[in-house]
Amino acid sequence: MKYLGVCALVMLMAVPVMATPTLTVSMGIRETDQVGAIGDSMPNAGGAIEWLNKDEYTLVLDGTWQTFSFDFSSMAAFTGDGAVSADRGLLEHIRFLSTGYTHTQTVWVDNVSCTYDPAGLPPPATWSTSFDDVSYTDGQEVMFQEPTFSGSTSGYIVTGATSGFDSSVSADANGGSVKAEWQFIDGSTTNWLRYTAYSTGQPEANPLLAEPNGPAGAYTSSVITFSLMGVPEPASLSLLAVGGLALLRRRR
Repeated sequence: MKYLGVCALVMLMAVPVMATPTLTVSMGIRETDQVGAIGDSMPNAGGAIEWLNKDEYTLVLDGTWQTFSFDFSSMAAFTGDGAVSADRGLLEHIRFLSTGYTHTQTVWVDNVSCTYDPAGLPPPATWSTSFDDVSYTDGQEVMFQEPTFSGSTSGYIVTGATSGFDSSVSADANGGSVKAEWQFIDGSTTNWLRYTAYSTGQPEANPLLAEPNGPAGAYTSSVITFSLMGVPEPASLSLLAVGGLALLRRRR
């Protein structure tokens, strides 16, 4: 019996360690000519959607906060209609592209900020939100809609996905964050989530990312930053270990 137990342990040790799941991250903006100051919440109407350095950043779902920064002056290329054609841009969505993970995944968003620093005067302007408003209730939609809201990506998401304020998790140990939970329909690496900031009725929704200064000035002087933390479905990561331990128990 001891021999069988040792064999089972050796088999378990021989199984490759499961890699920590990841998501590919981009930021989508919607061009607009609406008048307003940086950070103002605007109706999300009209204008082309542009992605900044599309699918070049990786979020590791390991339970740690990771910061993503998009410096408009060093963007390799805009992807959309291929041209900056408006004075301002709205935070339209965060793009999460699947890397093949098929179980439920949870992502928190915190500390969204924009710094607009044109050449010369005026001085830099900064807008930020860390979701620290104590008036929000857990589960309340803040800034971002539920993962199935966008018709362009809802077909890639299993029904029942959720998004809302989470007072228990914060990147800066103060206030809360916004939590999204979803599952892709299969393991295709073309599945993606358009996690859109659209008309949630909160001050954080649809913030302007740049002040007017002409197309070139508005975009090339802005830096957008946000923090993300993600975890996979815990059961999927422990499946092999649990199976191996169960085998050992049966052989004793």
